[in-house]
Amino acid sequence: MASWIRSAHRAKIAAAAAELFLERGDLRRDLEVMPTIPQFWGMLSGLIQLAANKEPYIERASGLSGDQFLESGFRMLTAPSPRKRER
Repeated sequence: MASWIRSAHRAKIAAAAAELFLERGDLRRDLEVMPTIPQFWGMLSGLIQLAANKEPYIERASGLSGDQFLESGFRMLTAPSPRKRER
């Protein structure tokens, strides 16, 4: 299978998963699906790399273990959207 077909197939699967997560309330409703997929991917991979490579620093700087740092980051990424401020 050509790489662009595999990429298109993966994008469709990721979009379908994101739509399901939106319906279940696992993702914020104010996010656009297609830009959100690679953005979340980048943020998640960054959190995982930081926890794996900088755990001693994270523990010294924040008092969190690597696992606690990841859990905190995951909660932040999946937090409900902020309420719009009334003017």
